[in-house]
Amino acid sequence: MRLDPAQKDPIKAADWLEASSVYSEEGRSSLESLRSYIQTDGTLPDEDREVPDDEVAENLTNDAVREIARRAHVLGPAYPFKLSGGEIRAPEDVVGCLPYLFCLITADRDLYQNGDSVTPRLFEHLSRAALLHYLGGTAIRFGFPRDTMPTGIRDATQELAKQTGSRLLQQGYPVNATDKDLGLDVVGWKPFPDGFPGHLQVYMQCATGDDWTEKTQDPPIATWRKILYYHLLPVRALAIPYILGDEREWDRIVTDFLLMDRIRISWSLGGTILDEPPHDWLKHYQEAIQRARALGL
Repeated sequence: MRLDPAQKDPIKAADWLEASSVYSEEGRSSLESLRSYIQTDGTLPDEDREVPDDEVAENLTNDAVREIARRAHVLGPAYPFKLSGGEIRAPEDVVGCLPYLFCLITADRDLYQNGDSVTPRLFEHLSRAALLHYLGGTAIRFGFPRDTMPTGIRDATQELAKQTGSRLLQQGYPVNATDKDLGLDVVGWKPFPDGFPGHLQVYMQCATGDDWTEKTQDPPIATWRKILYYHLLPVRALAIPYILGDEREWDRIVTDFLLMDRIRISWSLGGTILDEPPHDWLKHYQEAIQRARALGL
């Protein structure tokens, strides 16, 4: 995972430490290696030249340590890494903390391969599992190409209406076969035992790219309410493998939708063992680690 020290971003610096530990054969990464990386591999902007490189490196490393401590505090046992003696250590057993680790390697855009359709689909299934546990209800993956719902958008929409208790409008939005998923990747809902409509529904978009801030208006509820009749409009949600840890960023970006970042996905799943074939998150994670080592990341 490459890091741009000029950005002085403790979130990305903490990610660098975590990723470096899982990519290394020894399963560890030192704070000194981060300081050295910042000093030697980063190009600081001209306006920062008055600040010595070693001071910039020390400050950013300290900020990264505080960010790691925050993650450990929020997630408790669901946080995979241990920081001790100037080193961060990767978990020996990854199965119980796979949600966090899978999100971590998915957020590393240096591992991205053109045409990769597997990672986004696996992330959508992971987000579905997280939403299911968070709601304590039911959740399905609706995203295209579909694997657990009817392939065509019209049949899939009819099935969605049937499962969620919504009503398909006869004279509504003209759904075309080319519409794919209309920005809807995952649907979660929690019905009441009376079976009557008017229960909580969450419509989720999942974004693995670093341009995820451009998808904060998806899924378009205004479009979906022309397709289905809702007694209660769905809550929009966005799932990302990244971490948004700055409160000011939350205030600036998160408006009128539920954000599930890496922390919230991992917290929602707790120590859940991901054993839903054929969604082999563990195999995908292990292959990504081997690719990272081959690339020298």
